[in-house]
Amino acid sequence: MASAQGPAQGSCGLSASEGGACSLPSKKHKETTKPVTNIDDEALLSTVPSLLQSPLSPMDSKTGLPVPSTPPTNLQSLLGPTATVLYVEGLDLTSLLSDSKYSSVKLLATIKEHAPTKQCPDDDCLGVGDFATKYFPKGDVYHNPSLDFWSALGNRRLTSQRPSSYNPFKIYKGIKEMGKRQTEKGIKGNLKGEGIVQGGVMVFDSSGNLKYVYKEMTGYLLPKEEIEKAIDEILG
Repeated sequence: MASAQGPAQGSCGLSASEGGACSLPSKKHKETTKPVTNIDDEALLSTVPSLLQSPLSPMDSKTGLPVPSTPPTNLQSLLGPTATVLYVEGLDLTSLLSDSKYSSVKLLATIKEHAPTKQCPDDDCLGVGDFATKYFPKGDVYHNPSLDFWSALGNRRLTSQRPSSYNPFKIYKGIKEMGKRQTEKGIKGNLKGEGIVQGGVMVFDSSGNLKYVYKEMTGYLLPKEEIEKAIDEILG
């Protein structure tokens, strides 16, 4: 995903093994989170109908390539019986939804590319399969070639963060911590990918209504409690 803020390219140009997430700063930093996206954002909400129909190609967790002879599906068809958490470039959510009460919640991750790419001739280099098997074993990974989900989140990049949140020292330490976590998890992390595009998290109910959105802020912790609270409200 990531997966994890990477083999599969994600935020900060990191591999999918970390899911493109630069969400976790050094442990020395105070654990703070940035505000979530306002769900009343009409521009964002207006994209939901098209997002539900956006093509998603299932990825083979062993090969890191699209499943052979399998036509694309869409989010509408993949919605879970209660709630669906979609990781746009899987962030560092390995401990999210560990409680058994979330067993009915569906976990999905999207990636922007698969091998071969300009930087990686095969998945041993890019690492989508590594991400899917080691970092995102409880969810399913899909390729979204139209990039609709990134567009809905504003096609944001690391350099587009507000000056007050763009702290290069914190970001650098976050990236270093990420590399350490990758090694500890036994995940290949080659930092290959398209670049510094930032991802996020979207939570949908069973009818496809968007209930929660988080836009990744590099160098800040993911608001896991807020995400779980949004899911709790759906579960009732």
